[in-house]
Amino acid sequence: MTPKQILNDIVKNGANPKSPEAQRLMDALHEVNRLTGLDEGTLESLAQAEWSLKPFGGLNFVNSFIDHYVEGKNAETGEWDQDPEQLAVILVVQHRNPQVLSGLNPPNPVPEKSSNGVPICVVPVGEIEPQSGYCPGDHIARSQTGGTLGCIVTQDDNPTKGFILSNRHVMGPESSPEIGQVIHGLNSGARDSIATLFSWTQRRDPLVDAALAFTNHDLVSPIPRNSQKINPTPILTDELREMASSGTIRVTKIGAKTKETFGVVRSRDIGVAVGVSGVDRRSQIRISASTPGGLIGLSRPFSMKGDSGSLVLEVSTRRPVGLLFAGSGNTSYANLIENVIKTMKIKAFCDDSADFD
Repeated sequence: MTPKQILNDIVKNGANPKSPEAQRLMDALHEVNRLTGLDEGTLESLAQAEWSLKPFGGLNFVNSFIDHYVEGKNAETGEWDQDPEQLAVILVVQHRNPQVLSGLNPPNPVPEKSSNGVPICVVPVGEIEPQSGYCPGDHIARSQTGGTLGCIVTQDDNPTKGFILSNRHVMGPESSPEIGQVIHGLNSGARDSIATLFSWTQRRDPLVDAALAFTNHDLVSPIPRNSQKINPTPILTDELREMASSGTIRVTKIGAKTKETFGVVRSRDIGVAVGVSGVDRRSQIRISASTPGGLIGLSRPFSMKGDSGSLVLEVSTRRPVGLLFAGSGNTSYANLIENVIKTMKIKAFCDDSADFD
């Protein structure tokens, strides 16, 4: 089989590929996940137990997947050079040193190959950082920094009022936020007052990085610039897990920096923990950048700095899945949308200007 056929087998069939070549790669991936603690269910304890080993705090091991063998970073383009004829396990880390296996005493180097001979490529992507627009996907800011207008929602206590949903680190100051602080739209060089801060999470909230800002339909539209409306029915956590158990979930977002991008979420990516700027967050979604068809790769990130606050949607239904808040390289993180709904008391996601005053 060709590398493309093997990758298609893995994308289509997930943990149970049909070909022996793909199964060998998946066996190697599972081995790496066990060694590094990237398997589902182990991350929350690792975030605490391994803190001293992480140069940036949180988890040094970020993600793992099957892709073409990484030969190194191109000095001219800044992109990863890959061998089109060889597949490998790609282990994404924040920092290459220390290349240690989680939980082993003494720490051991990451092996160059798995026990069944599949190459393991360690790809350092740097520190996972917050990625801080008048319709969803546009650039917004409270002061000099900013991020993305995620969507327009209504709230339980204000069912006819419209609110911008984005991250707290996008719309709220580091300390002492105040109701009524102005949120600006920053499209095409303009700086327009489009909303006022209404509510926000605590900076160290373990589940959600979110804020709401009061606006109205004269200032913002709930319909993105690509004219593809948001489906107002969110995918809650139990349904998301059930979907992932049947195969890879394809997702998309529109961000102020990278615009429309695509990614995938697998079963083990739901409910993970991540350390961001000294804050440990649990029960998050990990998203791997992919082609529109779902092939995971290193060529284009799902998000970059400036995309924080983007609403993450399931591709085929455009139903909300999560709220993007951080990322590094080809891996991004989003709050589970159910946690956002409960924390921010969201009543509905708006798909038309008639939904709010």
